[in-house]
Amino acid sequence: MQMYSYDMGKNAEGYAEDGEFNGFSLNEFFNATKTNDGFEFERPDEVAEFLEMFRGKLSDQMKLQVLTQDKPPFPYEAVRFKSAVKHSVWYMNNVAACFAIAEMLRHHPFFSQFEIVVAAGNKAGQGIAALPPVERAIEDVKKGDAVGSITLSVGKLMTGVTVREWGAIFMLRSQKSPESYFQAAFRVQSPWAYRDAEGNLDLRKPVCFVFESDPNRALSLVAEYGSKLATTGDTTPSQAIGELINYLPIFGFTGGAMTQLDATAVLDWASAGVGAAALARRWNSPLLVDVNEHTLSAVLAQPALMKTLENVEDFRALVDNAQQVITNTKDLKKAKRDQGGKLTSDQKNQQSETAKWRSEIREKLQKFLAKIPVFMYTTDYREESLKHVIESLDSELFERVTGLSVADFKTLNNLGLFNAQHMNHAIYQFKRFESASLDYALTDEERERRHQHEQIGLWDSVTVGESHA
Repeated sequence: MQMYSYDMGKNAEGYAEDGEFNGFSLNEFFNATKTNDGFEFERPDEVAEFLEMFRGKLSDQMKLQVLTQDKPPFPYEAVRFKSAVKHSVWYMNNVAACFAIAEMLRHHPFFSQFEIVVAAGNKAGQGIAALPPVERAIEDVKKGDAVGSITLSVGKLMTGVTVREWGAIFMLRSQKSPESYFQAAFRVQSPWAYRDAEGNLDLRKPVCFVFESDPNRALSLVAEYGSKLATTGDTTPSQAIGELINYLPIFGFTGGAMTQLDATAVLDWASAGVGAAALARRWNSPLLVDVNEHTLSAVLAQPALMKTLENVEDFRALVDNAQQVITNTKDLKKAKRDQGGKLTSDQKNQQSETAKWRSEIREKLQKFLAKIPVFMYTTDYREESLKHVIESLDSELFERVTGLSVADFKTLNNLGLFNAQHMNHAIYQFKRFESASLDYALTDEERERRHQHEQIGLWDSVTVGESHA
């Protein structure tokens, strides 16, 4: 069994439960009510986007795939998950949410290919009585009537029942008990194998998956479970978690990269909302900079700025190659229009060379942005937006750390070279991580008091500590 957790990022804003530390609740996100026409989500558009996230079809995900030339590992997109998600169970918070998402799935252009079974509510039956519809759906798939099955449950079939074909469970509810969480997770670990007439073993399910969309909550439960295991022997919580993830490898996806987490990273993520390695990768994400024809042209239109950037190592690739990237991009666009979308061999080589230059410019700009956490760590200003700190409050320190003047930084920022939306989230996670590291000596009351009205300066705005996730 393997767990894959996906950081909801900016999509998690506004779905907080009162009193919840982690600022995001799957129960709130999937909140649904009964109407005259059936069941509906309170936020149908956001849930619809969530389904697209499972397929890696959100604009940011597709942009990342183009930039990195790598297909992100999303459940209904990556080849590694294909056999496991053929038959899956989605663990929801209540009956209304089950019926609401069932209706949405049946009208979805991709998920409508699946047999949808609602194993929830009084009509579904109790205990094993809820099993026959699931078995019929699986049989229909075998006959070729559908590509797979999705079972929606609030708790039915989660104990005492085995559905060997289930290869994945989607945790779409927030839980506080680690025992309940893992009891549900291990439902999909039931063996599925056959032995033929010659005695050879045909293993139908070599691995199964837990897909988690609230990594803070999930990894907090893993950390709590490890801590409880540690109390039964002579091991530390870190050692107990290390033993646990030997049997349940955990992968965290954030900042455009999937990282396998060790015990230390699990504890980091559980306490601060992101692991140290994942945080570092977020600050090397291609999404933080916008390298396109428009932004490059805007930079080249500033002669004084270009002259200054020639002396800054991280910007030399931009100075040397930006004009060629723009020229080639325009020529190739025109060639595609004139040639019916096809390119000659020489033009394909030109396209590859242009992509290489563009990538080099982006990598150098990412290298420059990697200095921003150093600046945040050393400046004394915490509650103002980082742009304001750089431009007005701590300009001298910024110039020493980055080698770029504040005036030139201001110009680059105004030209749209830095993506404010992704910068906001990266800065927020850095400050959460840093803030959590200062809480270790505080009592629960002191910690709550410290964070109650804490303001956090982001890239171009200021937020209250628990309002941005």
